[in-house]
Amino acid sequence: AEEINRSRNATNKFLSFLDAWQLKARPCDINEMLKSLIVEFKERFDTMPQIRLNLSPEISIMRINHNLLKMALENVIQNAVEATDFDGEILISTNSEIHPSPDRREVNQWINIEIF
Repeated sequence: AEEINRSRNATNKFLSFLDAWQLKARPCDINEMLKSLIVEFKERFDTMPQIRLNLSPEISIMRINHNLLKMALENVIQNAVEATDFDGEILISTNSEIHPSPDRREVNQWINIEIF
């Protein structure tokens, strides 16, 4: 029952994240956000797996809803920490891809965040 509630809460948070993506958008450095979150996790947990960052310097400042993205990343990182043995390792990496819009009038930068 606890796992179902946790999954339901994560789904609800993700859906509200999608609905409000453009609301309250502001410039955000995703790499800096990830670094800050890792510091917070290290302060919160006495023992935890090693977390290694491989962050692309090509990631530009993005206009996003900072609070909603942070909430989603916190949830995914916490799940990774809880699912990994204390002597294990978690790798968090970022990279970007350039994609033209369907009408080819704009070029969009997509940011990939991978957590292993």
